[in-house]
Amino acid sequence: MREGFELVSLDEARRRVADRNSAPFAALTFDDGYRDMVDAALPVLERHKAPFAVFCAIGFVEGGARLWWLELEEAIRRLQTIEVSVAGHKLCFAARTPTDKTGLFMDWSELTALSRHPLATIGAHGLTHRPLRTCPPPRRWPKWPARRRSSRRALA
Repeated sequence: MREGFELVSLDEARRRVADRNSAPFAALTFDDGYRDMVDAALPVLERHKAPFAVFCAIGFVEGGARLWWLELEEAIRRLQTIEVSVAGHKLCFAARTPTDKTGLFMDWSELTALSRHPLATIGAHGLTHRPLRTCPPPRRWPKWPARRRSSRRALA
């Protein structure tokens, strides 16, 4: 890379963290499993041969989780679209129905295809994206082992 950092996979990053003499490196991660990761980011990552990891909220992949922006539903429910400007680019998303909103996330078939990409690593990013600090301690961890097993089965 131009800045003197080598882009490495998470597995390689783990090895290099243990090696105090390692050259500077960075690992790229993407949260949530949005479809635009494949549509927009993957071509750029491929062009640069950049390994990456995707940490998915499994509840979104399976379609059962409450979407984070639904918490704002009352404020935006009358809008036909949600428009946002990011770095000078105007983004516009359909917002009429819950299906419009959930359509932004990858499904299992898309995640499975992405998991087969030689540069990709897929990981779980929780079930529903609920901030752990808002969960009482007993509720923080119990579903994770079962979700990890279901993710592995789906991506096999």
